[in-house]
Amino acid sequence: NMWFQKIINKWKSKKEGSIYKYTTIKKVQSFSEIPKVVGSTIYLVGSVQSNKWVVLKCPCGDSGRIEVNLMKSCYPNWRLKIKEKNISLWPSIVANHNGHTCHFWLKGNKVEWSWY
Repeated sequence: NMWFQKIINKWKSKKEGSIYKYTTIKKVQSFSEIPKVVGSTIYLVGSVQSNKWVVLKCPCGDSGRIEVNLMKSCYPNWRLKIKEKNISLWPSIVANHNGHTCHFWLKGNKVEWSWY
């Protein structure tokens, strides 16, 4: 059962510590400046005046990378709040990769799972 397996995987990830607070924020001007493995770093892509994308590792324990659009001219898009070197995004993030779905909130660099 996919639903049951998803809950087990999230529980195992929390227990093993792979659900974490992202530790670093780096500002870059293009995707080419982002390494293939992003680790616990959140990348802000854009110019000095505006952020266009947020790139981060999927917190599910998989090595998946999530690219979150911040541009209001494109749909879907998210809102970004930066406070004291911490990032929050809304609405929640849903990532589909490698046969499973992760749904979470990013609040103050911390992952808060949405258990739907």
